[in-house]
Amino acid sequence: MSSSSTKPKKREYLYDGFVLEEHDGDTIKVCVLLRHLPKSVPLGQWGGDLGFHVFIEDRPALGGPKGTIMARWVTLHCPFRLLGINAPELNTPAGKDSLAYLKTLLKIGDRVVIRSSSPMKVVDPDKYGDRWLGVITNYDTGVEINAEMVRSGHAKVWDGQGTKPV
Repeated sequence: MSSSSTKPKKREYLYDGFVLEEHDGDTIKVCVLLRHLPKSVPLGQWGGDLGFHVFIEDRPALGGPKGTIMARWVTLHCPFRLLGINAPELNTPAGKDSLAYLKTLLKIGDRVVIRSSSPMKVVDPDKYGDRWLGVITNYDTGVEINAEMVRSGHAKVWDGQGTKPV
């Protein structure tokens, strides 16, 4: 599978973020960095939770040495379905293997770049709920996760239409 097969067909939107959780072989939760704020902006009485999965929090500054410089951001915590692929269900041995392999490619806290064909909005769910569809790249390794999951045999190409291939 070439990486061009996982590119969104419409206008591309790029987002920076950090992995919060690996859910299964084709879904991860990401802290998406929406807007940089001055440090003088308070975190608020709820610890920065603004509701609707939106937060004000301190995260590593982009472009700085990894893990050393913190910056204040408006962030969105949301699940992403890896666009163009389908991994086995988590309740199967193949699904557990798929998740284990994904965890070798992405670890909690890893910086990622997300390519999506839809702009980030509070409500823009896929057909299964509140997930966005995207092509995920590990910023530090340059590995496009969607394509690597297929290349390694831990997922199959799927456009979201018809019967799932796995």
